[in-house]
Amino acid sequence: MAQYSFEKKLTSYSVNRAFLKDAELFICKKAEDLQEEKYDRAKYQIQIQDRLGTQTLASIDEYRYSQFPNDTKSIQLEYYGFGKGTLTGFR
Repeated sequence: MAQYSFEKKLTSYSVNRAFLKDAELFICKKAEDLQEEKYDRAKYQIQIQDRLGTQTLASIDEYRYSQFPNDTKSIQLEYYGFGKGTLTGFR
């Protein structure tokens, strides 16, 4: 099973729900293009880590707040699946 990942350090003012939704759509579209089998949305998740712990969601749409806390340590968008190729094109 392949794990596609992309990591980039961002400033707190550049990360908002709209940015993450765009990134999520990009990852899911690319994953669909790379899949050798039918694309499975259940293999995607987003994890938001802050001082209280880590919250795992199926989509940024499930995040109930309009902004992220100042103590947000990381936000990870992940897709796990079978496939070939690389996840490129997101800047």
